[in-house]
Amino acid sequence: MKRRTLYYSLWALFAAASLSIVSCEDEDNVDLLGNWVEEGIDFPGTRRGGAVCFQIGNTAYVGTGANTNKTEEKERYRDFYKCEVKDGSMSWTPRWDRTMEGISSMPDAAAPRNGAVAFSINGKGYVGLGYDGTNYLKDFWEYDPEGTPNASDYPSIADSTLANIKQTGSWKRVADYPGDSCRYAVAFVIDNIAYVGTGEDYDDNILSDFYKFDGKKWTAISSIGKPRAQAMSFVYNGKGYVVGGVNNGA
Repeated sequence: MKRRTLYYSLWALFAAASLSIVSCEDEDNVDLLGNWVEEGIDFPGTRRGGAVCFQIGNTAYVGTGANTNKTEEKERYRDFYKCEVKDGSMSWTPRWDRTMEGISSMPDAAAPRNGAVAFSINGKGYVGLGYDGTNYLKDFWEYDPEGTPNASDYPSIADSTLANIKQTGSWKRVADYPGDSCRYAVAFVIDNIAYVGTGEDYDDNILSDFYKFDGKKWTAISSIGKPRAQAMSFVYNGKGYVVGGVNNGA
């Protein structure tokens, strides 16, 4: 009996060692696609999570979010920054109300938020939904990179700074999202039409409804098969895909 037990133990050890060797060989022989390189240029704003990003042309715009180093009473933001890559080099433009350059922050009427969504259509960026620490939101804001900010939209900014406003882009409020006020929704764009849906509302209901937006009006479309929040989305070959997420903690 002892000899048989020893035999099985040695066999199991040999099998595990063989599997380990094969796994190592397989890892070494995998052809990886692409490569990640740290640029060494940090995001110029306060560190944060739950921010959003949209792209217009070859320029990315990043903003909103919350300071995740803090407790549930997180500090939330409405500031935005743009990132450009030229000749293989990446550069961030500072916030205009600090340096009088770069992209304008969202107006004071737009609540600082995290868990929002963002997209771009027809050369303009859009940001909406999210959570401001008290309220779940359904407002949407349009960013025009060719515009000039209206000083009256920024009563919290010193007059000395406002006097130096340049062409840093302008924001205006557009039609509210027709679904429930929510956070952690997803958005994707097909042929300059945005599709927004899913998310989590104030009562912790997990949502499945979807709507399309052409820059002026919202239209309801069919709901997704399974409700979810905190999902991911992308577009491939003219079709939108939604994957992952959370539903009642699962």
